[in-house]
Amino acid sequence: MLKKISYYFNKFLDSKYSEFISYPFYVPIIIWCIIFFILGPIELSNEDITTFYSKYSSTFLGASASIFGISLAALSVFISVIYKPAVPRMIEDNLLEVFLYPFLLNIGMWGTIAAMSIFTLFIDFHPIISIILTYKSFYLNIYMCTLFIAILYTISLAQQVIKFSIISLNGE
Repeated sequence: MLKKISYYFNKFLDSKYSEFISYPFYVPIIIWCIIFFILGPIELSNEDITTFYSKYSSTFLGASASIFGISLAALSVFISVIYKPAVPRMIEDNLLEVFLYPFLLNIGMWGTIAAMSIFTLFIDFHPIISIILTYKSFYLNIYMCTLFIAILYTISLAQQVIKFSIISLNGE
């Protein structure tokens, strides 16, 4: 049984889904747990949360849409600098999917933040939306944690693009 678990864990580490255990995912969650569970929950009034949404939602929406577009551009740059003779072999071994998955994940995260920002713009339209967005700061915590994960993951992805570009330019 232990060998089977070890086999699947190693298979997971070698798959495209291993991105979920990289530092951009667990660092914000650990920081959020430290703030929330060790220091205690921060009590915010509904007015504070509403004020935060009204001040910053449009900013986060514009930033996430911009970074969404930049991530698409980075994906196209990455595809163009991949060592061309290796692409057919990468397609045969399904490695191209592994290399492109982080970009799709990044684009999905920024799209999620844009959708969450759009949802917060409707806070004044209906009382149910206001309740959903302000209930015990739950939505705000998810919103901020997702934002920090996306920021760290984008930085990590930029490092990977630079590293692979340098390797590709050297012809390795």
